[in-house]
Amino acid sequence: MPPLPQRFPHRTPTDPVASPAEGRWSLVGLLVAVGLGVVLLSTRTGPDAAPMVVEALAAFAAGWLPAAAWLLYAFGVGRVVAPLVPREVSGPERTLVVAALGVGVAAWLDSLAGRLGILTAGGGVVAWGLVAGFGVPPVLAFIRRGRAEGVRLAASWSWLALVPALSVLLLASLAAPGWLWSSEFGGYDALSYHLQLPKEWLGIGAIAPLEHNAYSHLPNHLEASTLHLMAMLRDPLAAAIPAQSLEAMLAILVAGLVGATVRRLAGGTAGLVAAGVLLGLPWMIVCGSLAYDEMGMLLPLAAGLAILLRDRAGEADREWRPRAITVGLLAATAVGAKASAVGLVAVPLGVLLVASLPPRCWLAAGLLGIAAAMPILAPWLLHNQLTAGQPFFPLLASVLGGGGWSAEQAAIFDAAHHGELAGAAAIVREWLLHGVGPAPAGGEPWRPQWSLLPILGIASLIVLAGRPATRWLAWRLVASIAVMLAFWLLATHLKSRFLLPTAVPLAIAVGAACAPLAEGAAARRLLAVAVLAWGLVPIAIFLRERAPEGSRFGSPAAATGQVAAVSGELHARLLRDPGRGREERAFILSTAPPWTFLNDPGLTGSEGRVLLVGESRAFYLRRAGEYAVVWNRGRLSRLVREHPADPERWRRELRDAGFDHVLLDRAMIDRWRRDGWWDPVLTAEAIESFADALRPLQRFPNGVELLAIPSAAASVEENAG
Repeated sequence: MPPLPQRFPHRTPTDPVASPAEGRWSLVGLLVAVGLGVVLLSTRTGPDAAPMVVEALAAFAAGWLPAAAWLLYAFGVGRVVAPLVPREVSGPERTLVVAALGVGVAAWLDSLAGRLGILTAGGGVVAWGLVAGFGVPPVLAFIRRGRAEGVRLAASWSWLALVPALSVLLLASLAAPGWLWSSEFGGYDALSYHLQLPKEWLGIGAIAPLEHNAYSHLPNHLEASTLHLMAMLRDPLAAAIPAQSLEAMLAILVAGLVGATVRRLAGGTAGLVAAGVLLGLPWMIVCGSLAYDEMGMLLPLAAGLAILLRDRAGEADREWRPRAITVGLLAATAVGAKASAVGLVAVPLGVLLVASLPPRCWLAAGLLGIAAAMPILAPWLLHNQLTAGQPFFPLLASVLGGGGWSAEQAAIFDAAHHGELAGAAAIVREWLLHGVGPAPAGGEPWRPQWSLLPILGIASLIVLAGRPATRWLAWRLVASIAVMLAFWLLATHLKSRFLLPTAVPLAIAVGAACAPLAEGAAARRLLAVAVLAWGLVPIAIFLRERAPEGSRFGSPAAATGQVAAVSGELHARLLRDPGRGREERAFILSTAPPWTFLNDPGLTGSEGRVLLVGESRAFYLRRAGEYAVVWNRGRLSRLVREHPADPERWRRELRDAGFDHVLLDRAMIDRWRRDGWWDPVLTAEAIESFADALRPLQRFPNGVELLAIPSAAASVEENAG
């Protein structure tokens, strides 16, 4: 069946078609320009530090090559499931939709193999075997096709407008986790969840729920792909930058899908605008350069919109079954990446699927989509039922229980993950005008992470709705955004980042609305310049990262490829040098992170276990230890409940259990207490009584302190002294 005709004005007749030679040279020019952009940004290391050009090249090789290997594996999986994609999807769109489906199914395969304990088997043999088995065939097919037909690149010089966004995305993905970004507290979620869970699973040899980390009960398909990278490289820390690099690659795929969709609808220049607006959005750069799971949610959303945003007025609809199956699969892989995609991706795609079909097909299409989705989600639901007592845990914990949680725990978790319709003013603060004007008191870093996209997007939707030929597109985009906003208000804790899925339909709207402006070479150049300027906003935010008090510029590139420095391993190596004097050693210790002390028994004087209190960023901890995310009740909570107001008993039982050090983060405890998430039994008085029973060893910035748990004899001696 040929592609259905599109009733869209200003399509492509004036868009120039690049020759094969121009396509090759423009792609080379793009790569060179991005490389120069990375080199320039890598000099932003602070006034007294050298540029990180060589380190960026080394980190790129160490990070992007393993990520590219995993992506080839996903492309191979996509070739297997490609026949499910509707035939009406063709050309570059089809290639990217197949890739998106492959990424989602490959991550699901990783999750399934991880739950069965075979992904990590053989010291990484299975992990590499999957890459070879699925990744080699598409490479061979590409080579055969190139020899038989030649490879034609659809690149053009207008792609140079993407250089600023691509440069900052690439360099930021090479930073050691924990360095960028301030709005994410240095990627706190990655260090306590997205990277930490795969690290623990690698240690035990399988994906399993963890009593101390509630997030281990979520679908975690993207975390399974990180586990795949860790198994390939046989070291969690070695996989940190590859995990970020993979997320950056997925961000580029998302932008490419959006651009291809708008290109089909409204022409090549409009597609460039849509892709550039999305890729240059600061939130895309932030989330796309951290080991998060947002891109695993946005990619199936963009693929679903590519399938569903087609004007079928007056056309016989013969493709509804493949469409329902593919959309169901895409929705399920989005939920597999991030559970909140239920309302941010699955429901919007379901609404648009219904809108694309005649009423007689609605029920059958819905059932078919659900049937296609269930194999993707069933392993998670079944695993949760068997291990936590209910399939959705920790979601709906206050209703369905599970996980051994108390009613108090469940109530705190559900309250923190549910908004309210009365909070509609949050849409203005966290979406429309985020980062504009004075920062809210006591809030997170106030940056223009949304730039002007929501305002431009709404204006573009109004323009599209005002044109009869594009009204169908405007209303479908409006419907998807409305569902996302409603879900965000009712079922999340109203953080700006969680609205990122709205950026996909907004970017499509902006690109499509710009189509009439691309009538001539001069107009196209102006639009390309506007896209380039748009990409300067995330660079401006990047340059302010790690800025000293009162300074406009920071040192964002200083940790490029420096996992050893941020994890403290570099400091440990420097301290082991016998030629260093006392003053040098003192300086190294003064700049060392807590992990240097905790991972080196020579600095703490023992090899016992360490208890983290108020600190769950345990990714860099190589020593035996114990932590708990804020939703769980850790060891100290249990001790305080069992023996109220008895810090000496707490100390004694910890020591008897093999603990000899505590890492205490008072600042994070205070923040969680203000948010209402902290365990109410761990009052400020209880925390201070506990700290008084220990021996201070080292203080770190931001309220973090390392304390020793003295033995009974040492405690008596200290009290006597």
